[in-house]
Amino acid sequence: MNIVSEAASALKGSLMILFSRGAAALALFNLTEAGFWRSFAAFLLAAPVYLAAVRFGIPAHITTEAQGAVVGAVLIKSLAVLALQWIAWPLVMIFVAKTLKLSRHYARYIIIYNWSTVIVLLMQLPPVMLFYYGKVTEQGAAFFMLVILGIVLYYRWRIARTGLEALPLTAVMLVLMDLVISLAIFRLFA
Repeated sequence: MNIVSEAASALKGSLMILFSRGAAALALFNLTEAGFWRSFAAFLLAAPVYLAAVRFGIPAHITTEAQGAVVGAVLIKSLAVLALQWIAWPLVMIFVAKTLKLSRHYARYIIIYNWSTVIVLLMQLPPVMLFYYGKVTEQGAAFFMLVILGIVLYYRWRIARTGLEALPLTAVMLVLMDLVISLAIFRLFA
């Protein structure tokens, strides 16, 4: 299977997990060692979506050349933060999975987690686009992002339950740890 077919299949599987069809979704992922490493290629799909969300999060009236240079710097910094977040959680999970005796399904979890990140980032795009184009206020966009955060947290919980076969409370703990680590990285480097 080539990487394009693998990506399409994994993204379909990721959506199925979101809609609670985890068992059937697993068949759509390449759960081999090669599939584990190839899942990190999802970054190449996620990065443009993330950068678009960052750009659309900057109000449309920022258009002068000097401000454009600032926007470029923000995008480069945002890409570096995303890359750091992308590798931090899998590295932390090596130790967490071992401690919680979930190592048996670590690779499967990371494969699903990586591909699902594309879906997570796509979910965040509409509110910032609506804000950018002046269709909602900053407060309206923030409200929509809060709703999406709830969906994302549930989604990550489903991924932990499906990928790791984690108990419900363990999955909650993992989702919260992931959130705290992502926020910490964002705060440190943003």
